[in-house]
Amino acid sequence: MCNNESTTNYPHIVCNIGRYRRVILCKNALQWIIQSSDGESGGGRRWTGKSYTTSRDKLIKLCRRLEGFSEQIHLPILLELSEYVGGQAND
Repeated sequence: MCNNESTTNYPHIVCNIGRYRRVILCKNALQWIIQSSDGESGGGRRWTGKSYTTSRDKLIKLCRRLEGFSEQIHLPILLELSEYVGGQAND
């Protein structure tokens, strides 16, 4: 399994928002990352980090600004996350 955050098959995807955005847990489980796809590279989509946070509430606020975010689809998924990555505030 690939542990490279920029690949399509990264194993810690929280959710996809629209076709070109997604939320992942970073490979060291220290923060959530909102990524956008900047096209294809080597036969697969390449993902780049755009926003970083350890707070679920801030993550939700950031995601609500994204095109394709759905209160009915994405909000329940994000609300299942812990309040902070690792259980404590670092933002």
